[in-house]
Amino acid sequence: MEQFIGNHGEIKSAAAEAVGGEADGLKKARLLYDRAQRIRNLSYERQRDEVEEKKEGIKNNENVVDVLKRGYGTRDDVTRLYVALARAAGFPAYVVQVSDRKERFFDKAILSGSQLDSELAVVNVNGKDLYLDPGTRFCPFGLIRWTQTSVAALKLDPKGSTFSNVPSAGPADAVIVRSVRAALSPDGSLKGIINVEYKGQEALQQRLDAIAEDDEGRKKNLEDEMKRWLVSGAVVKLHDVQGWESKDTSFVANFDLTIPGYASVVGKRLLMPIFLFQNPQHDAFKFSDRKYPVYFPYAYGELDKVGITIPSGFSLEAVPSRQQLKLPYAAYESASAVQGNQFISNRVLYLAGIFFEASRYSELKDFFGKVQGADEGQASFRTETTASAQPN
Repeated sequence: MEQFIGNHGEIKSAAAEAVGGEADGLKKARLLYDRAQRIRNLSYERQRDEVEEKKEGIKNNENVVDVLKRGYGTRDDVTRLYVALARAAGFPAYVVQVSDRKERFFDKAILSGSQLDSELAVVNVNGKDLYLDPGTRFCPFGLIRWTQTSVAALKLDPKGSTFSNVPSAGPADAVIVRSVRAALSPDGSLKGIINVEYKGQEALQQRLDAIAEDDEGRKKNLEDEMKRWLVSGAVVKLHDVQGWESKDTSFVANFDLTIPGYASVVGKRLLMPIFLFQNPQHDAFKFSDRKYPVYFPYAYGELDKVGITIPSGFSLEAVPSRQQLKLPYAAYESASAVQGNQFISNRVLYLAGIFFEASRYSELKDFFGKVQGADEGQASFRTETTASAQPN
């Protein structure tokens, strides 16, 4: 590793050019990160055979100078280049080898280096170690793809390698914000627009999933995901997306929405679910007990705001009460109200853990059961003629 990184004048010049006159340590580290990610990342392109590589002039890089001059490399090459740039700018920096927990959980008792199949960078800024992931395409500064969080890391140090742990990611690092503007018809059908903003891990995953897809494939994947969130029979059409190629901004998708029979017509009343989106955790907690631990890929947050225009001639009759749930590692809150002719619902859900022993299953089951119950609450609207006919 040290031989690949080395100590080269070309790297010092590139680091100085990238940093310019910036004096702030954290900003300097970010500028160097951006410079490393300008390298063409071959790990996120289709696999080539030797004939294709020779035809395209692609060679294996022997050191970070090759990576810099040729302008391409694997994800590990990009990570090592960042470490070299950081060192050239005066930062203590190292490569750490980690396991991909999407594939396996690292076990120190198994003496096999093949477990450590990914590389991250650690740079010390202002006395604090920052774990960074420059080798993952679209991964912004300060974020690590979830597959390499909460895992053991082997710090490769010539003075003596040591094990550490890659920090866990919190729910604020993977947030989906869904906003709905729709109108309810007297027959119970719903039409409107859904705006979805993906942040952090959620945005990164959308971008990585889309790399091998054409425009139609990307559109289908987003529409299919939206349909999984909604009730059966919902019709969605993607009409706008921003942020496919950016790493430092949210990924935003907008959909047209139609749901026939969203509200049930009961006499002169309409019974309408207060939230459009279904709880994806329902099937995970359908059994009364569990033998093995519960494992979520990453901590996450969901923020939903639904605004539905009430049909003319109807008024609110009943709405579920405000709901609040809290555990040391999870929280939920929902509330609904009428503002003019708008029925407004707000919902927040956070999960701050990923691994729970089976002894906590009943606690989780109870929490998500209550979440589902609150999500399935209904509002009742009645025609104003019906309301006026009620006795005093």
